[in-house]
Amino acid sequence: MDCKCPDDSYTIVEEGGQTLCKKTTEILNVECPEGCETIVDSEGFATCICPDTVDPIVESVVTEIDIFDEQYFRESSWTMAFSLDIGGWISFYDFKPNFYVNHNDYFQTGYNIVNNSSKKGLWTHLLTNKSYQVFNGESYDWEIEVPIENKQVNKYLQSFAYRLDSRKYLTETEYHQNQDIGFDSVFIYNGTNSTGKLKLDLQKTLRQLSQYPILEEDSQRILQTRQDEEFRFNYFYNRVPNESLIKALVTHDENNINREVNTEAVSFLGKKVLERMRGTSFLVNLRSEDTEHKKIFEISTMSENLYK
Repeated sequence: MDCKCPDDSYTIVEEGGQTLCKKTTEILNVECPEGCETIVDSEGFATCICPDTVDPIVESVVTEIDIFDEQYFRESSWTMAFSLDIGGWISFYDFKPNFYVNHNDYFQTGYNIVNNSSKKGLWTHLLTNKSYQVFNGESYDWEIEVPIENKQVNKYLQSFAYRLDSRKYLTETEYHQNQDIGFDSVFIYNGTNSTGKLKLDLQKTLRQLSQYPILEEDSQRILQTRQDEEFRFNYFYNRVPNESLIKALVTHDENNINREVNTEAVSFLGKKVLERMRGTSFLVNLRSEDTEHKKIFEISTMSENLYK
């Protein structure tokens, strides 16, 4: 069959097995409403694109967040003490209250929002001289860090000594001075050297010399001596196995207050020759646990250095 279109404006095409007459008609002067865009496709069809704008629905959503929710908050508060006698800041403390109440010869700390409900309320301090280093029912270590300066000269640190007056009060004015109470642990460090954590035991017999040092899991137990109210120890060495190892020798908290030995950077094993601590300066971190009923004061420190 011979197929014909009505006139020459049509074109005969084959689509899907059918013969069709197809005609393209051009639409002129297409006008869209104001604010609309006219789009003409390849087939000659015109489309009006008109954006529609409406005001959003605003809803107030309030989500209660607990102050102890670690997703939003992190505990990094701190407490410092100021002495009116010396006119300066003297120490950091482990208790972190929400407020203080000042009195003539004592003070109180208060907690109004805490995770541990046993701390909530008022706690009174300095009412008695029978207890020290106890805050809000918890006992804390007593810690002091002292510097040793070598005036920019490299020296070996050979020994360290200190004097410490530890008193247990029997009445308001009478006390017993325990000369056997010294510091319990120490670590000495600078930018490149570290002794690691050392636990200090008081030497009382000669037999102990053959029993020490004692290696523990992440520390070493050594002896300290006491003579004429002076404590002294000298068995400490640089326990950094590789000074080129890129590791911090001491870890700090977020406020750079509390410091601990980085156990990954020191080792008490592996060195055939023990090396003395060496440098232009050192920091000696001394701690004591047995201070709950004893007042510590009048501390002085001494060190013995050898030139390179």
